[in-house]
Amino acid sequence: MKKIKKVPLNKIINDLTTDEKKIVEEEKKYFSLVNTLRKLRLEKGFTQEYLAKKSNIPRTTIVRIESGERNATLNTLISMAHGLGKELDIRLV
Repeated sequence: MKKIKKVPLNKIINDLTTDEKKIVEEEKKYFSLVNTLRKLRLEKGFTQEYLAKKSNIPRTTIVRIESGERNATLNTLISMAHGLGKELDIRLV
């Protein structure tokens, strides 16, 4: 397997077009949301299995979302938030 070299985003951001920068910003927002869900899960002491049962979604879905292997659907994010006792607030700004 080929090893991928990691490059900090701030080293390449200036080489991106305006449209590419917007895409990066949207990805950062999504990652932040997923990271917040994971932190809440850990703070509550929930395993991925327990959250999956409370959220009525497969554990493998949570694993893939938290690892970045899969983007979550809106319904999945809402289910995860409810399983954590939270509401997902989405705004158009």
